[in-house]
Amino acid sequence: MPRRLAIFMAILLTGLPLDQITKVLVQLKMPLGSQDPLIPGLLNLVHVRNKGAAFGLLSGWSAEYAWLFFVATTGLVLGVLGYLLWRLPDDEWPAALGYSLVLTGAVGNLFDRVRLGEVVDFIDV
Repeated sequence: MPRRLAIFMAILLTGLPLDQITKVLVQLKMPLGSQDPLIPGLLNLVHVRNKGAAFGLLSGWSAEYAWLFFVATTGLVLGVLGYLLWRLPDDEWPAALGYSLVLTGAVGNLFDRVRLGEVVDFIDV
């Protein structure tokens, strides 16, 4: 298996379960809307639900339009990053690492949208 694909599989197979486990823990242990500082003034744990895109964009759209938008954009992101990852030379492992992290995050958020209809967010910088 090419190195870039091994990196992707390792990150996906460890990152996706960790993503989902941390989100379930946040849902179980933190009331919705609560905030706990990790590094005061810099990094907080928060429990918010995001029906929109990054930073709450599109949160006012109807559920049908939002669903179509997210399915289309997630498919586009997965396709483009997957293609870029596939085309990388094996010695470009830092780029493979970055693409793999973004792909894993996109898949984790897609799981949230399918399971909950929204994304559980919990890191506030």
